[in-house]
Amino acid sequence: MQKSALHKLFSIFCLLTLVTSACSLTAPGTSPNANPTGESRGPGAFDLSNAGMGVDTLDAYRATLKTSFTGIVSGSESSWSMIYTLSVSNARQARILSISDNDPSSDTSLNGLTTGQMDGLIYTRLEAADPCSAEFLTTDNTPEVIELAQMLPTVSGAEVVSAPETLADMAVTHYRFDERAVDMAGLGTAQGEMWVANEGGFVVKYSLQIQSDQGIYDSDQTGTMTWDYELDGLEQSFDIPLPQDCPAGMSDLPLPGEAGNGKKVPGYLSYTTDRSVAESADYYQKNLPAAGFQPEGTPLINDNETYLEYVNGDRNLTILTMPGTQTSVQLMMEFGSSQVFAIPNPTVEPTAAAAGDLLKRISNALHLVLGDDTTPSIFPSYHLDLTGTIPALDSSSGTIILNNEQISTDVEGANIHLVETNTPQGGSPVTTEGYLINETNYLVTGGITREDIFGIQMIWLAWPLDVLGPLGLAGMGPEAQGSEMIAGRSADKYVIDSAKADPASLEMLKGMLPMNPEISEAHGTIWLDHETGAMLKLVIDYTGAFKDASGIPVGSAPGHIEITVSQVGQVTVSLP
Repeated sequence: MQKSALHKLFSIFCLLTLVTSACSLTAPGTSPNANPTGESRGPGAFDLSNAGMGVDTLDAYRATLKTSFTGIVSGSESSWSMIYTLSVSNARQARILSISDNDPSSDTSLNGLTTGQMDGLIYTRLEAADPCSAEFLTTDNTPEVIELAQMLPTVSGAEVVSAPETLADMAVTHYRFDERAVDMAGLGTAQGEMWVANEGGFVVKYSLQIQSDQGIYDSDQTGTMTWDYELDGLEQSFDIPLPQDCPAGMSDLPLPGEAGNGKKVPGYLSYTTDRSVAESADYYQKNLPAAGFQPEGTPLINDNETYLEYVNGDRNLTILTMPGTQTSVQLMMEFGSSQVFAIPNPTVEPTAAAAGDLLKRISNALHLVLGDDTTPSIFPSYHLDLTGTIPALDSSSGTIILNNEQISTDVEGANIHLVETNTPQGGSPVTTEGYLINETNYLVTGGITREDIFGIQMIWLAWPLDVLGPLGLAGMGPEAQGSEMIAGRSADKYVIDSAKADPASLEMLKGMLPMNPEISEAHGTIWLDHETGAMLKLVIDYTGAFKDASGIPVGSAPGHIEITVSQVGQVTVSLP
């Protein structure tokens, strides 16, 4: 059956633009109650002019609206039904709207749409097949998600059926109304009921069915339409479901005042501190329970590392601390068993450098080298060197600092030998060396190699985050520069510059890279392996704009990164 285009277009307008004015499931440009006489009114004394009134006094609730239509729209048969769910929790800064649609194959389907905010993050997914996008909530970037009760037709002249009744553990007044109360007198028939909270005046439950062969709020829309709305979970704690690939917010985590060198992306936070490894563990053991997190499993705490696990409802928190000139602390949050932290590279099949779209080739070039959990590197083995000056926000002082980063890595299949030297601005270099062999991690300390829980795995996962933003923006404006030999392999050379990118596409990409810093511009040169399309070399400069935890701009700083891939097919990795 054909869907009602009027219904679908109006739903998209109401929901994707996140309007807060009243929207009913009728035709755009019409009143939700459109009797031309303007005199239709039921025999009762109660009017519902704003169905969303009063619900904002609640600290937590879940609203569900089910709508359906069966009939004729513009001469064609139409049948649709949708379920809207709005979950609200002031304690978690949560207001999440999700939609399910009975016909997800339709071009106008909203099935799987998820939007809103929770735990300091803004979430967006336009349909079920799309990935979940998350960015940080700031004072100047706050979504407004419609109150579902505002999508209900208003009522004039409802009659009392019974008072008081009890619904959702509260005293309510039960009302009944017909077509006269919803401006359908003379146009059709209607049967409606609603239950309104005696304290607060908000709608707890609402049910309406309209039948008309003259048009339901639109002359081209005839048949039967229903609205069924109900509140539950009032003032209760409940899990708010999100798509599995959404990262978990971390706004309620305690952080020590002296935390510095912070790096933050949705679902992941790292910083350095002058506290010892054991003192850092003690800080979280003392402060996390007050934030609602409870310990899970047996903690590992010694002079070389700590590993702590906590749960808070549907969120799992892992904390890893490691020693150095300053103690390194990494926090990872996830929903249930879903993956929380992964390199956000697109998954594509490797293709020859001469084939495919140039923008896609550049965006996939690093992924072809690194691979992921399901797709191995296109090279059987290789050596990778990275040097760079990476700007970061020191959360303790609120100032921007520049860190010098050096990484040298040998990779053979899934086995890795990595040496990282990180030198914070004004600090001493910290070197970490380790191996990942047959899925087992090892650290090298004082010349001794020993098994470790994480080893260098987090460094291996984290460093691409410094590259993806600048490369993504600069790669939107490529210009061919011929060919060169890089490490004995023929490479296609491209100058890349965000200033040469299509402005609309660039802004869209920036919206999909919710990192701090926000990359404002980037330019450089990239060399792609002529045979495989994988990246062999990258030299890139960029500018990062930082904001503090409140979303207030702190300033901008330059960054510079160089990467070279060499010794393709010539590297072996094993324990010493």
